[in-house]
Amino acid sequence: MIDRECYRILLVEDNELDARAMSKALTSDGGCEVERVAELAAAVEALTFRAFDCVLLDLSLPDSDGLQSVETMIARSPHCPVVVLTGLDDPEIAVEAVAIGAQDYLVKGTITADLVARAIRYAVARHSTETELLSAQTRLDNMHAREQIARDLHDTVIQRLFATGMTLQAAAALPDRDEIADRAVNAVGQIDEAIRELREAIFGLHSYDPGESLTVQVAAIASGYADSMGFEPVVRFGDLSDVPTAIHQDVVAVITEALSNVSRHAGASRATVTLTADEDAFVLRVIDNGTQISAETTVGDRLSGNGLRNMRERAEAHLGSMQFTSLERTGSELTWSVPL
Repeated sequence: MIDRECYRILLVEDNELDARAMSKALTSDGGCEVERVAELAAAVEALTFRAFDCVLLDLSLPDSDGLQSVETMIARSPHCPVVVLTGLDDPEIAVEAVAIGAQDYLVKGTITADLVARAIRYAVARHSTETELLSAQTRLDNMHAREQIARDLHDTVIQRLFATGMTLQAAAALPDRDEIADRAVNAVGQIDEAIRELREAIFGLHSYDPGESLTVQVAAIASGYADSMGFEPVVRFGDLSDVPTAIHQDVVAVITEALSNVSRHAGASRATVTLTADEDAFVLRVIDNGTQISAETTVGDRLSGNGLRNMRERAEAHLGSMQFTSLERTGSELTWSVPL
């Protein structure tokens, strides 16, 4: 058994005998849920529409071979850790695969249930750590930029406004009305200049890379639910640099509503938020392992109310869609997608 947690594994293997052996090792003692495909194109499609904890990728496939398979898989699904499967005659290629982004490799013919269990567990843990470090670095970079803007505001705008206020205060005590008028006109000019600087500062606060800005917001939302859930949701990001800013507000609103539903209704001990984008679509998934949704409760409980309708309408406003489904064993999955 891999661990107390049940991992969802995508097995990309075209050899029938190898696939059976690997599936047996993965599912022993109910350790994993396994979906198997035989081609890289099918694997990319599966990752586009479903969420997995780890990919086991054969290096020799009908439609791809060697490091090209690894590069394609990581580029199309950077949010999911990849463990490569290699033959006894090409371990050097497997080492190169790890160098370009795979988390680990397994040599066929030497694989045992314990070995694959450990490899997957470590791959998921390492990838999660790398994602958290990247998110933390993004937040730190933005924090430093905001601190610089704050210093600029303090050193220029605030000081300018303070000086203007002192000027007006001094003018109020002057007996000569002409001099008061001159000082008032000068003060108005100073205020206009301060307003211009404020506008520039506000523009600076909103001029960061859209993908980074969205990751910071999503990470902050997830952290905010840690207390009410009793755990912090895991957040996984793909490359969001091409996601238009026009949908950022809707993405933030949908994640907030989805995590609120998990917090209030699911009784979950684990939740994952995944954001990915390619040239065709942006896809948001929120998966929890809480109370499974039944046909009797879909109308009267978690799938009813303004929250679900709002999430669906936000997707449809961008010609997208939303789906809410029960998983095979326990928990639920919300998929919110918008074409790019």
